[in-house]
Amino acid sequence: MVQVVVEDAVVEESSIILTSASPVFLRMITSGMRETESGRVELTGKSKSEFEAVMKFLRPRTARSMRIATENVDFLVKWFDEYEMMDLKNECEEFLMGLPCTTDRLMQAHRFSLRRQYDRCLKEIGDNFESASLEHVAAVPEIIKELVPLMQQSVKSAKRRLEVKTSELEAIEAKRARTKEALSNFRRDLVEQSAREGGYAIEWDSVRDVDRSIERISVHFNRCISTVLSRIDA
Repeated sequence: MVQVVVEDAVVEESSIILTSASPVFLRMITSGMRETESGRVELTGKSKSEFEAVMKFLRPRTARSMRIATENVDFLVKWFDEYEMMDLKNECEEFLMGLPCTTDRLMQAHRFSLRRQYDRCLKEIGDNFESASLEHVAAVPEIIKELVPLMQQSVKSAKRRLEVKTSELEAIEAKRARTKEALSNFRRDLVEQSAREGGYAIEWDSVRDVDRSIERISVHFNRCISTVLSRIDA
């Protein structure tokens, strides 16, 4: 057994469990450091409650029931990284991969070398940098160096999407113009035909002439339509 001092409390733990789970504890307990001689491991600045939570992941009787969750992942990943418990650290990363990407998560992944999580958050924030809070990230040159090219690529992609959308809108506007012209010609042809049948003379100076002519011969036009319909019914 080994005595672990944390927050001025002394907790006895199995040295086998500690050294099997953590290369750091292994070095502290077996490599001639002062902990080897005293049989005590002092965890200065550590939280007792956090240490107890970590130990529950290590003790055989409790390990299987323990789960990484939103409530504990932030301090667990810190412990597992510091004490080189790589399997448990990987479990933390796997859990973090399912959470939304934020700049805090990006910095956390960078700090604890969570490469998959880091790459995921880097891309997500690079693609949506306009809505991200980058004040803290700006203080970390390593992150900015990798983030800026992704932001530039995001701008280029947005520009290409805008160009495509502009082309689509221009095509729609051209189609509308052609449709409007075709409808105007169709109306004009109908009016001219009705005018000929009614004995009207029409000069087309503008599109407005079409509407004025329609109003002028509307009665006769309606009569022509009625005649056509009656022939169809017959």
